[in-house]
Amino acid sequence: MAEPGSKTQSKLAPSALRKLLIALVAVALLCVGAYCFVLHSLKGQVIRLLGNQSEYAALHVSLATIVIEGLRIHADPDADSIEGLPVGDELRAERITIEPDLRSLLSKDVIISRIRFEHAYLPVMRLSGRVRFLPTLLENRRKARIAKGEEGAPPKKYVHVAHVDIEDSDIDFYDATISRPPHRLPLRNINGTINQLKLPTLDEEATLDLKGNVSANGNDGKMSLRGKLVPHTRDSKLTLQLRGVDLRLLQPYFVKATRAEVEGGSLDMDVTSTVRDRVLNAPGTLVLHKMKLGGGIDPSGLSRRLALKLLEDEHDRIDLQFTLAGNLGDPKFSLNEELSVRVGVALARTLGVSVESLGKGALGIGEGVGSLLRGSGD
Repeated sequence: MAEPGSKTQSKLAPSALRKLLIALVAVALLCVGAYCFVLHSLKGQVIRLLGNQSEYAALHVSLATIVIEGLRIHADPDADSIEGLPVGDELRAERITIEPDLRSLLSKDVIISRIRFEHAYLPVMRLSGRVRFLPTLLENRRKARIAKGEEGAPPKKYVHVAHVDIEDSDIDFYDATISRPPHRLPLRNINGTINQLKLPTLDEEATLDLKGNVSANGNDGKMSLRGKLVPHTRDSKLTLQLRGVDLRLLQPYFVKATRAEVEGGSLDMDVTSTVRDRVLNAPGTLVLHKMKLGGGIDPSGLSRRLALKLLEDEHDRIDLQFTLAGNLGDPKFSLNEELSVRVGVALARTLGVSVESLGKGALGIGEGVGSLLRGSGD
């Protein structure tokens, strides 16, 4: 015999189950709706960040990523003719993939788990005292903050980027401190990572590990740059390594220092740079392979070719050691001049003659690549 109330309970159970299922579906739809709203909001922020001078082939949004395809950010046509980038685009990228931490988008700060650049191109301009890149994205935002009276005030929201991956990308490094028009150092097939970026202040320590080619005259030298730095203060410890870089790529530096034409040869370079409180200390080694200069007589009476021959070992190489040191905040300090002098001193000591007899910084071959060490300053 059935117990009293059992029939009623059996009828209520399916009804309660349906209500529970409906509630679960409603919660799921609410979560999906919230995610879609957050992603749509992030998409709008990305579009605003790219600015009016950008265009792209497609922009895809999913629950996990935002993908920008065929991005181009055009250079400002009204930019200063002296400081303007000498190319039409500030940035190109075949694909940029952004992986946000969606939970953080509802909090005070935004956390980006990963940004991946594929087949990108970035021009960089070295000017006296600073390096300029992405002026539309970086400098225009600063001008907008100044116009709103927000300059100096803390940002309303920080963006923390855990990992930046760079795949098969190119950089053209234009050095306006050595020649006009700026001399171009082409860096190709760059791969690597940059970790722990805090935007927009860049006042926390980031790490980087980049490798690529230094391409010129059909030759691909090798480059690697790794270490850690605080971009805002310039405190850093970085190791730069170059292998087999064509010396003709550095022709403007030789012409400035020696008035001689570089006819051939390659360069290997290792520099470990430490910057603390704007004070630079950077010991390094330099190896010249089969270096050839045009003719000419130095004050010592030695021809340049003979001087080089005296320095070469049985493998047609010249080994030099040097140390760069100085206060980056001193307006009289020039990284170009410092490297030129230090290498010239090392060369003169190796040859066994006075510095003056070879000329100040007679073979300042590292000047161009030396600017890559810090990324700013003269």
